[in-house]
Amino acid sequence: MIDRTNGRRYLLELSGALFFYIAALLLSLTLLGRPALTGLERTLAALLPIPGIVLLFCAIARHVARIDELQRQILLEGMAVAGGVTAMLAMTATFLGNAGIANPPSWTWFVSFMAILPIGAAVASRRYE
Repeated sequence: MIDRTNGRRYLLELSGALFFYIAALLLSLTLLGRPALTGLERTLAALLPIPGIVLLFCAIARHVARIDELQRQILLEGMAVAGGVTAMLAMTATFLGNAGIANPPSWTWFVSFMAILPIGAAVASRRYE
C-alpha cells in the first residue's frame, strides 16, 4: 500500500520525533518531581515535550503530503472512524466519571485514537479493493 521509499522516510522521521518526544517527556517528569521549582520553572518543565509533539505532527503531515490520493483518502477515512470511536469512548468515560466510577487521564484519548486508527484505515481500505 505505501511505497517503500516513503514508508522508510516516514518511519525514520517518526522514530526520530518519538525519540525526541520521549526524552523530553522523561526530562520534564524528572524536573517536575523536584519540589523546589518555582511556578515559572514548573510551567517551562511541563511544556518541555511540546517541541516533540510538533515534530510528530510535522512528520505525519509530510507523510500525508507524500502519499497518493487513494492512500490519503483511506488514511483520512480511518481518522474519521478513529475520531468518532474515540469521541464515544471519551463521552462514556465522562459519564462514568460523573458517577465516580472512572476517571482516565487525558492522554488516554490520544493513545485510543492512535490505536484505533489502523483498524479504521483497514476497514476503509476494504471499500477500495
